Amino acid sequence: MSHPYKVFFTSVDKIEMMMDVKRNKLNLKIIFIIGVLYTSSCGVSSGSITQTATSASSSTGTASNVTGVVAIANGGTGASDVATARANIGVYTYSTFITSGATWTAPASTTGFSSSSTCKFTLIGGGGGSGGVSASVNIKSPGGGAGGVCVHYASGLTPSTAYAIAIGAAGAAGTNAPGAGGNGGDTTLTIGGTTYTAYGGTGSNGASSTNRDGGAGGATANCSTDPDFSITGQKGMSVSGGADSTGNGGSTGLGFGLGGAGTNTGGSTPGNPATGYGGGGGGSSAGAGTAQTGAAGAPGAMMVECWN
Repeated sequence: MSHPYKVFFTSVDKIEMMMDVKRNKLNLKIIFIIGVLYTSSCGVSSGSITQTATSASSSTGTASNVTGVVAIANGGTGASDVATARANIGVYTYSTFITSGATWTAPASTTGFSSSSTCKFTLIGGGGGSGGVSASVNIKSPGGGAGGVCVHYASGLTPSTAYAIAIGAAGAAGTNAPGAGGNGGDTTLTIGGTTYTAYGGTGSNGASSTNRDGGAGGATANCSTDPDFSITGQKGMSVSGGADSTGNGGSTGLGFGLGGAGTNTGGSTPGNPATGYGGGGGGSSAGAGTAQTGAAGAPGAMMVECWN
């Protein structure tokens, strides 16, 4: 006949061991970590029992339970800070916005940049200025054209290497002679002998008569092969005899720049300059018989974004 015994341990709280004594043979079923045994019933001597637990199973939990650096092979990043973690697992991003200069230098390899990185170049041509107006009554000038936008994707670039660029200048405001607005400058990037170009917008003519056409928007070159794409700059607004307002300047694709606003007034006002990057200057008015200058376009720019 079996006799169940409960054996309690003073060194661990709420731990018990079940014993069956049957035919002078002691069978032990260990429930948890074993402490010091104090009972001596049925011929079992006082003493201690030691067990070493081993397991081949996996533990589960949440990230809040983990401390220290976890190896990449175990699902971690092998790092304790963000910068090193990104480098270890090959995550790399870079961006810069360029408004001047003759070169762009690729990031160093120590930053995580490599020849396998992809870079997206967004080129914005300069905006054309608007023409001025003479002192003739009710003469208004048209707006200047916006610069074009060229988007080029490139890989295989060499870390720490300088690549030739040019940033298009803003087209100048026309004089009140009246003079035409200046053309916007071209924004370019040269890689491997190919030059990618976002042409500047055309300045509008000076107005000494009642009919004037807005400046043409800038086109692009070498930016049409997928995934590259291009957006021609918006043409400046034209005006005609007896117009109530001057011409708006053209705006840039992708929202980089706004053309100068035309004015709706019977008085004499100079043109409104473009804002942002690549927009055309707004036209001017000599509604009251006073000569006025035009308005400048906005300068070009280049945005560079790279990643692994």
